Amino acid sequence: MEYKILKESEFNNSNIKLNQGIYSREYFNFVKNYYLATLHFLIFKENDTVVGVLPLADYKLKNVSVMGTLAKTDAPVEFIKKFDVDYGSVIKFLKKYFPKHQSINLRIFNYNQDNQTKGLVKLPIYHAIAEIKNEDFLSFFDKKTRNQVRQSLNNKFEIRMDTPIESTYELYLENMKRHGTLPKSLDYFMSLSNNLKEKVFFLTAFLGDKLCGVNIFYMNNGYLLLLSNISLREYWPERINNFLYFKTIEYGYKEGVRYFDYGPSVQKDLSHLDFKMGFGGKLLSVYEYNWYRNPFTKFNIYIMNRVRNIKMRLTRFIHK
Repeated sequence: MEYKILKESEFNNSNIKLNQGIYSREYFNFVKNYYLATLHFLIFKENDTVVGVLPLADYKLKNVSVMGTLAKTDAPVEFIKKFDVDYGSVIKFLKKYFPKHQSINLRIFNYNQDNQTKGLVKLPIYHAIAEIKNEDFLSFFDKKTRNQVRQSLNNKFEIRMDTPIESTYELYLENMKRHGTLPKSLDYFMSLSNNLKEKVFFLTAFLGDKLCGVNIFYMNNGYLLLLSNISLREYWPERINNFLYFKTIEYGYKEGVRYFDYGPSVQKDLSHLDFKMGFGGKLLSVYEYNWYRNPFTKFNIYIMNRVRNIKMRLTRFIHK
């Protein structure tokens, strides 16, 4: 196996095409503009033939220079032809090619191809992926979910696609406080909208003038990634989340989506995993490799993560 790095301009001028749903020009722009990243493309070659591509981002984590998959994204390898990946040799190549970088981080997840994992560590994180092949959506759900969806459709929720981001952000903040989770900034959601443009959607559910919930999702090339599912707890008995999921699937299918990625959940979050599996989701693992140039860099990142975890615990305590 031969490896080669192309700069973004070189890749754009090549005839290599990316078909994996997560990869689009708009998504690359989001990574560059929000994370202030520079893009590179790792090319896999056999017998002088390109067989695969892995987009990479060069970005800063505080004061640590990181080279890795697209800045906090579970990213797939684009298999142009079937081949065996040895991520140990990939890491070795990247360390040599980028000698000034302090850390290399790969988070690999392939939703519709062989999830090769040699040289990677399995994380306690799953994506729930549903492949929905026809318009009989309910047939892909389990019995409990079918009944809950029917119940939700009997309510008078109204779908809107033009709700201002600022309104959905207020609902988002309320949810993050309830869960004791550090919220993303409004700038994050504005950047999603400004960079992903017509590929990102804010599907909101209203009851009269009351905003009850929102699903934020990204669609590209037959693939839908659910970025956030937010709702008011008082409408849970009316199955607001079932309604949002069903309407998201309905909307995506009409736009040509067949792979529905309900997003990542940690292994211990059994209720969320069960909910996603009820909508036909099959659990697929995320794999990772972290490398640090020296113990100081590893310790620095460890401290940053510890500080973040302490802030999350304080947030949970304050809002109990």
